[in-house]
This record gives sequence, structure tokens and C-alpha cells, in this order.
Amino acid sequence: MISLQEIKPRQIRALLLLLVLAPLIPTGLLLRFMFETVQQEREAARDMIASAWQDSLSIATRTLSVTLKNEIAAAPSHSAEIIAAALRRSFDHEVRIRVLAKDRTLLAGAAKVTGSPVASTNISTLLPDATVELYTADRSLIQQAVRDQIDSYTRTAIFTISANILIALLAGWAFLRQIKTQELKTSSLATLAHELRTPVASMRLLLDTIREGRCPDQAEYLELLARENTRLSRLVDQFLTHSRLELGNDGLAASSIAAADMVSAAEENLGQRRHAEGTSYRSELEPNLPNIPGDAAALVCMLDNLLDNAWKYTGPNKEIALLVGCKNGGVTFSIRDNGIGIAPAERAAIFNRFHQIDNRLARSAEGCGLGLSIVKRIVELHRGRITVESQPGKGSTFTVWLPTA
Repeated sequence: MISLQEIKPRQIRALLLLLVLAPLIPTGLLLRFMFETVQQEREAARDMIASAWQDSLSIATRTLSVTLKNEIAAAPSHSAEIIAAALRRSFDHEVRIRVLAKDRTLLAGAAKVTGSPVASTNISTLLPDATVELYTADRSLIQQAVRDQIDSYTRTAIFTISANILIALLAGWAFLRQIKTQELKTSSLATLAHELRTPVASMRLLLDTIREGRCPDQAEYLELLARENTRLSRLVDQFLTHSRLELGNDGLAASSIAAADMVSAAEENLGQRRHAEGTSYRSELEPNLPNIPGDAAALVCMLDNLLDNAWKYTGPNKEIALLVGCKNGGVTFSIRDNGIGIAPAERAAIFNRFHQIDNRLARSAEGCGLGLSIVKRIVELHRGRITVESQPGKGSTFTVWLPTA
């Protein structure tokens, strides 16, 4: 059995093309059958109408051969006109009558006609070597019936084609979604393994050094161990949080938290980094901020991720500010930094899972690209909004608005 990883992009494109084109073959055959049927019905309608007119004309001329005999004998030079006038009285005004000599010279009747005659008959009993031709002046009823039939078939064909294309597109979308899900699972496992390998390897090296007694300053090594342990815990927490949020509202606890408590918890998680050399950090909170309903742990995690990103993606001279206030019936959290910034083309993708900016500083930063996707998911589950303003090389400002009711 071929796995999804073994399918090449060219094969995927060919399969999707097949899904779209395959339904068109029976649809084309159906269209051909429909329009051939319309043509046959049109010919059958014409033959039926022509037969009816022919019968009517034959009956009319036989009747006139009796009723007009005396009138024609009284005015033989006007025989053609008398016959044409009598036939016009026998049929409705939409019919054109022509009386023709043997050489098809017009003797009486309509001078101009369109199309071919629907009926003709010899009237030698009334006028030697003469024929009568009957034309219908208005064939709109036949044409309208044919048009209605064509419209009906066309609507059926359009519906069939649209349904086939829609089914093909849905099948292609499901197939691509399955491939993307499989690739995401594979990449997430690879990312997790890669990110876990570094702190685990560092901790093993530090422990071996301490165990063998080769560390001059054991306190410094223990501090490094604690830092790597914290890094490892953060990675695991990111994946666990991501998995919990995939459950939607079922993964959230119903509680509330004060904005000041959120800031305090996030600053505690940031630790001594906000007091490090070359780092300028400040937080400003408006007084009497209302509580925010929702999952307290998730909300702290959201703010923690935004502050951690601001710290990671700024250079050696960091300027980070956290501004909290009230606006439009909610609480806003604005995290401003002087970091690498985000190009306009990257802004839509930064909230995707495992996405990291293609930048030397970004690539050197720790993390697996889940932070902002977790932030966005938490904000959405709390019916909030998140926006970003940024210029490459001049920093970024992430603003989160969360409702308080």
C-alpha cells in the first residue's frame, strides 16, 4: 500500500486533474444525447405539422374544385386570384398562399415568403398545370417549444456539470487536506524531536560534567541545568496547550482572572530576563480594570507567549512595553518591542502552526513556531481579537482585545 509520503506532487496534480476531468466525459456524452434528441424532436415536429397542413390543403382544394367551378367558368382570366382568395378564407391570417404555374411563375398570392412550403398540391381540376403552395408566416410556436426543450436540457447539463465539478473539487480538497494533515503530523513530530534534543543533550552534558567532578563552579552548572529544564518544560507545555486548545471550548475551564494578575503571572514566567543587562522592560496598567471571564491558565499562557516572543525577537538592546487598558467594553493588552519586525507578506502566516519568520535572528531563537498560533486560538476561544502592527527592523506591536462580559 502506498503511503501519503510516497506520493509525489506531480502525481497529486495528475490525480486532481483526473478528478475534475473524469466526470466531464459522461457529461459530454449526455449533452450530445440531449441535443441529438432535440434535433430529432424538431424534425418530428416539422414532419407532423407539414403532414397536418398537407391534409388540410388537400381537403380545401377538393372542396373548392366543387364550390368554385361556376365562379371560375364565369371569369377564367381571374381563376388564380379566385382560388387564392378562397384558400385564404379557408385558413387563418398567419398562412401565406401562392398559386404557381408549371414553370413556377407566380399567378396569384403572396409575392414574398420565407422558408420552404409546409404543404403543396396540384390543382389541375381548377387551373390546368397549376399548383398551390402553403407557407406558415409565423413558426414561433414550434421554435418556442424547441427553445424550451433546449433550455431544459441546457439547465440539466449545467446542473450535472456543476455537480460533477463540485464533487471533484470536494474530493480534491479532502485529499489535499488529508495530505496536509499527514504532513503536519510528520513535521510536528520532527519539530518536537528536534527541539527536545537540544535541551536534553545539554542537560546530559552538564550532568556528566558535574558527576565527573570537572565543573569549577557547581552553582553555575546547576543554574544552567535549571535553565535547560525550564526550556524543556516550556516546549512540553506548548505542545500540551496546543493539544488542549484543539478541543475548543471543551478544553477551557470556566473562571475569571484580573488583568493585573495576568500581568503578574506572565512577568513571573518571564523571570529575570526582564532585568537582564541591555533590556528595558516596563508595564503600565490603567486602574480599576475589570476581571476577564475565561480560562485563567490559558489567558496567562497567551500573555506569556506574547512577552516571550517580544524578548526572543529583539536584538541585544531590548525595549519591551506592556500596556493594559479598557476599550469598547473589554480589556486591551498591547505588547510593544523594538525587534526585527514583520514584513507585510509574513503577517498573515505568523499565526500558522510551526511557522517561523525566515530571518537570521528568528532562526536562532528557541521555539517550535507554536506560540502565536496558540495565542490566536486562545483569543478566538475567548471571543476576542488580535491585531499586529509592524515594520521590518523597527519592531512590532501586538494588541489583544478581550471582552469582559
